Amino acid sequence: MSFDPKADQDRPYIGKVWLSPWTIKSTQKKIMGIKIAGMSGIAAHLDKSEAYELANTLVDLADTLPDEAPLEPTRATQAQREHACGQPPAHTLTNASGDVEQPLPTTPAESE
Repeated sequence: MSFDPKADQDRPYIGKVWLSPWTIKSTQKKIMGIKIAGMSGIAAHLDKSEAYELANTLVDLADTLPDEAPLEPTRATQAQREHACGQPPAHTLTNASGDVEQPLPTTPAESE
């Protein structure tokens, strides 16, 4: 079974990985590594040892998963998605009077 990130738009996924230098702001030192990006932007920048450690961990965890996907996939609520990393949303929409407004729904094409 292959992974299709568009099949379930509620699930976060790694959208792209590429080799790229990272500049440490305090020292201006550049570190060559692997950038990992998802739908929310850059998720990580790993050096070689970190990349191997993550790969090994992913393989170990994948070995514990069942071969088949669940028959009834679960769907995260909007609140769970917004607070997935334990942080509140970075911004809140308000109208002219300052009352909080709900975000407008987006289509999958607008989310990419």
